[in-house]
Amino acid sequence: MKNLTLVVGLTVLLAACTQTKAPPAVGSVAVTGDTSLVIGQSKTLTTTLKDTEGNALTGRNITWTSSAPDLISVDAAGKITARHFSPDASKKTVTITATSEGKSGTINVMPYGFDISCGTYKTSTTAETQVAFYTRFRMPDGTGIAADTDYSVTGPAFVSYDARVFAGSSSGGAYGGAVAVDGTYNASILVGGVTYTDTCVIDAKAVLGFVTSPAASISGKQIAFSGTAPAGATHVYAQFTNDTAGYGTAATPISAASFALTATLSTTPVAGTYEARIFARNYNNTSPMPESVLLSAVKVKDVTLP
Repeated sequence: MKNLTLVVGLTVLLAACTQTKAPPAVGSVAVTGDTSLVIGQSKTLTTTLKDTEGNALTGRNITWTSSAPDLISVDAAGKITARHFSPDASKKTVTITATSEGKSGTINVMPYGFDISCGTYKTSTTAETQVAFYTRFRMPDGTGIAADTDYSVTGPAFVSYDARVFAGSSSGGAYGGAVAVDGTYNASILVGGVTYTDTCVIDAKAVLGFVTSPAASISGKQIAFSGTAPAGATHVYAQFTNDTAGYGTAATPISAASFALTATLSTTPVAGTYEARIFARNYNNTSPMPESVLLSAVKVKDVTLP
């Protein structure tokens, strides 16, 4: 009986010795790294995990998320890439979050630099699909560009295409002048002694349809224009141009396909014959940059002003 008691006691002792102590839970997560990132650049963020006693932890799973992946994306390893920036002051920075075992840490990162998207421009008076570009610029301190500045684009459609970013809006659009060809386009701009670069891709088959049932007129300083916007259009505007003068409206957002809009010019147009066109596009000056800019223009009629 004594021998049996000894064996049982030894078994209990061995079981107690082999029990595994649960690892300490994550008590906090801290994220460190660059708080600004130039468009096109990638950097990897660092995390520090601690338990509730303040001891460093390793070997834990971490999940990464971005509050705006279209502006700054983040992968499973914490590598962030600046893709675009938003001109909206309330969205100047993007929040990157690292989460482990229910605890999270964040860092705010501001994308800046030269931001370009390219796409296609289609007009009812030209058979070819042409190039279209839309650009923005943000300084490292978050301000806009101080002076009108030219930029250059190279790609499969041409050796060089020159256009401009304007100081007033720190943005600029350019379209036409070259046939759109599929491929990658490289853009560069020199600001403050620093060359900023960005790339974009054109799919020449991606085009925006024309405004249908278009109508446009000028009476004194008043412009009126109407029609039905194509699918995918977010803004429309009208232009009246000839070889010596031009008048137009600002791009106006539309909430439905059918629209009837008016605008007042600052001066009375000079007498002459003008070509009236209505434009549609899929982007504006305040929203994040689209991956592809699409623009179309339909000729309405020739308008003669007395």
